[in-house]
Amino acid sequence: MAGNNYLFLHLFLRKQQALMGIIRKQSIYSSIFTYIGFAIGALNLLVLLTPKFGFFTLDESGLTRLFLDFGNLFAVIAAMGSLTTFIKFYPFHHTYLKKEQNDLPFIVILVCTAGAVLLTICIFVFEDFFARKFSRNSALFIQHFRLVIPLTISMIFFNLFEAFAWMLQKTVVSNFVKEVMLRVFALIAIVIFYLGWISIDTFFILYTLIYFPAAAYLAYVVFKDGRIKIQTRISSVTRKLYSKMLTFTVYHFTGGVFQILPRTMDLLMIASVVEGGLGKALIYSIPTYLVTVMEVPQRSMMGIGSSTISESWKRNDVKNIRTIYRKSSINLLAAGLFIFGLIFPNLDNLVRFMGEEFMPVKLLFLILGIGKLLDLMMGLNNLILGFSKYWKTDFYTNIIFIIFSVGITYLLTKKFGMTGTALGSALTMFGYNLLRFIFIYRFLKMQPFTPKTLIVLALGIAALLITCNIPYAGNLYMDTFIRSITFLILFAPGLIYFNISPDINELYRMSMCKIFKRNQ
Repeated sequence: MAGNNYLFLHLFLRKQQALMGIIRKQSIYSSIFTYIGFAIGALNLLVLLTPKFGFFTLDESGLTRLFLDFGNLFAVIAAMGSLTTFIKFYPFHHTYLKKEQNDLPFIVILVCTAGAVLLTICIFVFEDFFARKFSRNSALFIQHFRLVIPLTISMIFFNLFEAFAWMLQKTVVSNFVKEVMLRVFALIAIVIFYLGWISIDTFFILYTLIYFPAAAYLAYVVFKDGRIKIQTRISSVTRKLYSKMLTFTVYHFTGGVFQILPRTMDLLMIASVVEGGLGKALIYSIPTYLVTVMEVPQRSMMGIGSSTISESWKRNDVKNIRTIYRKSSINLLAAGLFIFGLIFPNLDNLVRFMGEEFMPVKLLFLILGIGKLLDLMMGLNNLILGFSKYWKTDFYTNIIFIIFSVGITYLLTKKFGMTGTALGSALTMFGYNLLRFIFIYRFLKMQPFTPKTLIVLALGIAALLITCNIPYAGNLYMDTFIRSITFLILFAPGLIYFNISPDINELYRMSMCKIFKRNQ
């Protein structure tokens, strides 16, 4: 009996190690593709789309940012919570049904199609409303407003097939398409315009169509895999769970909208309220883009974490969820501080390169970056709470903070312009995560912090203070190199020395092995 128990424990531990290995491996590969994509995106946003080279005006460049935020918001609304429902209930359907009997993919596709049709009708109906809100400060947006329709439809189905890819654990492919392929398509459109082959109006059309080929490729990858089939007959599992699925969908539809609003409302408010709205939207999009660089490891973890945490709650594997909570917290904090430390000391050089009109970028990034670091410290709290039996708590948390967020951010934007918008966003992120922390600790008896959390913070702050006080080298490229390498030397070795995370040390060990093998 004891031998059987030992064997069971041994197999269980091996399974847990393999699972964490999958998360680590896929997160690493996804992060690599994501950083390649961000490099292309930086070329697009920080170089090619800026007025520096005289091809685009501030308003024209700002319009591309506004398109994307409207598309993201409308795509979440049109999905009507169905994608979260798919991720939550797919493990049940997959366990109890053969793939030919699984009707959940068809239901989700049907809901998204209906949502796309309804949203298209609503855009036409409320076109005059948007014209009144944006015509004063963002007239160019109103001239091209209907281009939001194809962008939104393509985003809806891209998000749909991305969710399918997540549940098939093809997160590396989905991240490659999302982070690299899409930005390459945008780069091609920009280059074609630079060459004078198309007009600015045609460029905007091409720019709003880039999600269509990406969605088509993801669909090809998903259905070629063969594990997801289109079954139109309602299954016994759906009939048994439909009331829970419907309730979950309704709550998460509202919660999903509330979650995306703080991320998109910033640019929408600036474009609507602030004088010279589209130009200010472009300036504000620079620090928000840099903050998304800090999100790269988080976004990579979210893909594989969705299926893993959903499956763990299905098995009631609380121990595994607690492990993921703490590991995601320390890993994301270390990665976020590392990226923040490479960006913030170099923002003066970015302003020197882009022009004095981008001077607000440094303060805006400081505010938004601190807010994002607080978010990263909390790990994958949204997935842990959202897929637990306490998911309704997450819903009510969303409601409270979207009301708070929209109200406070609007007032601060009216009074302080872009700085007020950043303050509202950071305050909302802090409060939102604080409530989630309290709920998870109270209901699930989990918290993400360890003594190593303080060590990471101390290392990061000390390295930042030293790096920011280095005198200017006289050349922005040399100065950027000096500051970046200084922060790297001060921060990274400390993470390895204090063994902050086994995942970080394993990545370091793998990198050293590959380097030395190549040199032999």
